[in-house]
Amino acid sequence: MIRQILLIEFAPATQSAEVAALRSAFLALPRQVPGVLSVECGIGDRPQEQGFSHSVLLTFADEAARQRCLNHPDRLALEAQLSRCTSRLAVFDYTLYPDDRVGTEQGG
Repeated sequence: MIRQILLIEFAPATQSAEVAALRSAFLALPRQVPGVLSVECGIGDRPQEQGFSHSVLLTFADEAARQRCLNHPDRLALEAQLSRCTSRLAVFDYTLYPDDRVGTEQGG
């Protein structure tokens, strides 16, 4: 399983409708791209966020799913829209191995 974390700082001129549209587009990815297992969107609520206000966590079944998503037309359109609205974006991908996860959450 592969996870991708995006930390987003929107440009000051970005309208709330644009942020909502981006959120909806991210949340639609599991229905559009085979192998995208889940998407979570969040808004920062602590001052330590260093200017990042929003986050997105994508979970891919495997490397093939990540590549499918990265090259999917809907994702490419989303990326173009995101780049027009952000002043800063950090992306971090990692492979999640079975021994690297402990928790009690159900279904995740």
